[in-house]
Amino acid sequence: MTASIPPGWYDDPSASGMERWWDGTQWTESSRPRTDSSPGVPPAPGHPSDQHPGGYPSDQFQPPGPMQSSGPGQMHSSGPGQMHTPGPGQMYGPGQLSAQGQTPYPPYGAHPGQGGPNRRNRNTIIAIVSVLVVGGLVAALIVLLGGGDDDKTATAGTLLDPGTGVSVPRIKDWDVPKPQGEPTHQRKDRVACNPASGSPSGAPSDGPSDGPGDCFLGESYVDTTGASSFQKAVTETRERYEGLDGEGYELQNTEKNDPTTVDGKEAHILEYKVRDPAGRILFAQFVIVNAEVDGEYPVLTTVIFDLPNAPSRAVFDTIRNGAKVGQPVPSDSAS
Repeated sequence: MTASIPPGWYDDPSASGMERWWDGTQWTESSRPRTDSSPGVPPAPGHPSDQHPGGYPSDQFQPPGPMQSSGPGQMHSSGPGQMHTPGPGQMYGPGQLSAQGQTPYPPYGAHPGQGGPNRRNRNTIIAIVSVLVVGGLVAALIVLLGGGDDDKTATAGTLLDPGTGVSVPRIKDWDVPKPQGEPTHQRKDRVACNPASGSPSGAPSDGPSDGPGDCFLGESYVDTTGASSFQKAVTETRERYEGLDGEGYELQNTEKNDPTTVDGKEAHILEYKVRDPAGRILFAQFVIVNAEVDGEYPVLTTVIFDLPNAPSRAVFDTIRNGAKVGQPVPSDSAS
């Protein structure tokens, strides 16, 4: 037969020399200095009287007698309800004593059924932290690869090359002078092609922007190359621009040399990193489109200098992805 620990004053597990009231199920807030008449610690419930000489009935509470030490690591009571403390290498939880063969009573402050930290809350916190970490890594990669909102290129309409029927996006805030024969020519911020004869830093100039020897921080137009086939048009374009080394330009790297598409048409992209005669770095992209007109193939040409305040190279993608291939316009209808 098993009985619960009866209510009473017992040694306070959390304060030496004090007693705390046990209400039969848990510790209460009531405490007092220890008295000699106190039962000490709660007894082990349900000890059958026939197992202890001079034992007590199982339905009657018998407080233990005064405690006495009987050796290192051991503690026993001198009367019935003998208490047992763990020997060497054994330990109970804080504030707990155990009657031999009995689960220790809970320490003050514990509540029945109280467990450890809520696992669901912990998992939720871990999930949130993981999302924040991953989100931070993605944002860092976007910045490092130059793919954030700052690289989005705004457009303002289109420009049509009547001879090839190809139209390209007009980049917002770029100058479109429309000189005769170059209706798709657009550019941004003139710089001296040779800084020694103009701005020594290669910075944008406030002078006229239509001189024949002008360079620009950003420039784009639809060119053509004559060839008997699309593949030969690609080869001739590559040889033409890779051969600029003999004219004071130095090819630093071939950034792209890949097949692509423009408005569903077969195309090929060439992109180069070049050092110009003034020692400045520029990037040039040429997209040859398989849309032959009278032996000529359209070439979407875009050049961006690697200088302060230069346009983003996202212009390359904007021009290529936004280009449309239509029908050529007769010269007498061209505007």
